[in-house]
Amino acid sequence: MSDTDDKLCPVCGSERTGEFWPHVWGSPDKTVHVCATCRSFFIWPQSTADEQAAFDQDYAAYIDARAAEVAVHIDSSFDDMVDDSIEKRWADIGHWFKDAQTVLEIGAEKGGFLDRLRADGPKTSLVGVDACPAYTELLAEKGYAAFAYVEDVPEDKRFERVCFFSLLEHILDPVAFLRRTATHLEPGGLMVIEVPLSRDPLVSIYDIDAFKNFYFQAMHPYVFGLEALDLLLERSGLMRVDVRFKQRYGLANHLQWLKEGAPGGSSALSAIFDGAAEGEYIAALEKAETTDTVYVAAKLNPDTGGAE
Repeated sequence: MSDTDDKLCPVCGSERTGEFWPHVWGSPDKTVHVCATCRSFFIWPQSTADEQAAFDQDYAAYIDARAAEVAVHIDSSFDDMVDDSIEKRWADIGHWFKDAQTVLEIGAEKGGFLDRLRADGPKTSLVGVDACPAYTELLAEKGYAAFAYVEDVPEDKRFERVCFFSLLEHILDPVAFLRRTATHLEPGGLMVIEVPLSRDPLVSIYDIDAFKNFYFQAMHPYVFGLEALDLLLERSGLMRVDVRFKQRYGLANHLQWLKEGAPGGSSALSAIFDGAAEGEYIAALEKAETTDTVYVAAKLNPDTGGAE
């Protein structure tokens, strides 16, 4: 990467950007750029709002195509992987939802996390937002108040927890989104965010070309660094109050990428490196804050208008 480029970082506005990778999955006309200031990746050229809206409408088909590419390399179904990720998320940050009776989830997809919240005990209000029509319909069938966009949620509705998982990286204007979303946060409530992290070891340590070809995709205009998340929160009237670095994919997955240049993690590799080796590997990456995922809890910042 050169120190300067003619493209300002769309996250922080820095001039210290340059091309990082020439390929974007499913979008041969786009490339990946990196910002040396906020440590984020961004796709260039950026999609227009109309292109993003059209993509939202066809999101389920896009996910099916991605799942089909992964399916040939793994033993589990895509839905099983999603269910497993929800249980792991609950184990990691379920305590952030302790005693919360009102929860808004944006990007709720098929409602798996809302189901987990409901299973934890009766709640006063669980609301799901998802722009994919098939998912919005399913959320309503499950009995949740369901909306296509956060702008559709009644303006006077406030929640003790507002959460979104693997969503912010999809949003073209993250500051506008966070500001709008923060209007639904009760004073003293928490906004809980999960995003892929630009420090993913397969990029930052192993630098695997096949992984980069698969990882960078047009549905993720950004892959944020923690520095960028803090900046976005500050500009949105929020402040970070807690963080957890999370390594979702373990040793067998990383060895599969190194050995085969493919996603998943063979059962043979998993059997060899299960147990202590897997746990120690993940713990070391999390301690180094070099992980594929990060969880952030934020609250309204009273110094910037988010009075409690």
